[in-house]
Amino acid sequence: MMFNLPAATSTHKFPRRAITTPAGEVMAQPYMFQLAGIAMSVPELDEGYVLGQNDDEMFEKVLPIDRQLRSLKAETPKQWWRETDDTLSADLLLQFWHYYLTTRIHLHAAMSEDDHDQYAYSRITCREATECMARRYPTVRRLLPTGFFVSRIVDMQVFTAATFLCLSYMKQSRKGASVLDESNGLVFVEEIVATMDSVAGQPGSEFVEEASSAIRSLLAMIRDPSGSSSESRSLTLRIPLLGKIRIGRKQLPPASQPSQANLASFGTVESQQPSTNMSHAGIQMPASDSRMPQPMNETYNTGIANTLPWLMELDMNPSSLQDPFFYQDASQLDQWLGFSENMGY
Repeated sequence: MMFNLPAATSTHKFPRRAITTPAGEVMAQPYMFQLAGIAMSVPELDEGYVLGQNDDEMFEKVLPIDRQLRSLKAETPKQWWRETDDTLSADLLLQFWHYYLTTRIHLHAAMSEDDHDQYAYSRITCREATECMARRYPTVRRLLPTGFFVSRIVDMQVFTAATFLCLSYMKQSRKGASVLDESNGLVFVEEIVATMDSVAGQPGSEFVEEASSAIRSLLAMIRDPSGSSSESRSLTLRIPLLGKIRIGRKQLPPASQPSQANLASFGTVESQQPSTNMSHAGIQMPASDSRMPQPMNETYNTGIANTLPWLMELDMNPSSLQDPFFYQDASQLDQWLGFSENMGY
């Protein structure tokens, strides 16, 4: 998706070419081709996780891809990776995308619940990559041309980084481990939000406005884990090709009303009525449909209440299913073509 390549190209890699000149300068186009070839492995990884393949087997597939990225980085001079905040170049974008791919291949393993911490390498690597993305994002986003469609791609990618940093912080807190120092963790998330706020209102900034709001909600949940503040009780996300998902903190019922707690966990179902109207969805679902979650017995539901403290609502309004990279104005593609020419050598 990032390189606008058809899925069939996953079995046809780009030819290997030197990415540096004899003088040691990195050539952007060959480097981008190598990144694109590695990126073709990401959909295969995602599919494996979706199909429920064994986590250990999936991790064995992650390591060779990670090795390709590390080998690619090793071919570049160390000073090429220095962070700058004054100019936007193809090199800076390539570095940003290199770290994004590193994040993507390690993301599933980094967020997995393994008691023996066997995926610690993925957690450390993913955290370092997301922090590198966060440090480069202000320069990349601020200096990209206003309305340039690549801006939205970068926004979506850094949203992944910010979400991972927030969730990893929450995960460490729940485990009772030494909590990550905010000055070394969430400060990057704050910088991402500040950058998003600075570009809000520009053409094509609809996603960045929603993303900053979602990240703020995550930060509010981190700083108010008990949910006493109204700001930390709900989170609404608009996911491309899926729609809006609203996640709300479940209200703890009074101890004298256990039956209502059971209903709150799965939604109220009126079996006497022919259909149930789902709030915010605009659709009717038969109450007798066997696929619809039914209230379970009190004993089982007590455990569910401890492990599922959230309620989710889906909004499948057709207007929310827009492709995140779709633009009415095709002239923006001409901007990308001109930018690509500048990346040649």
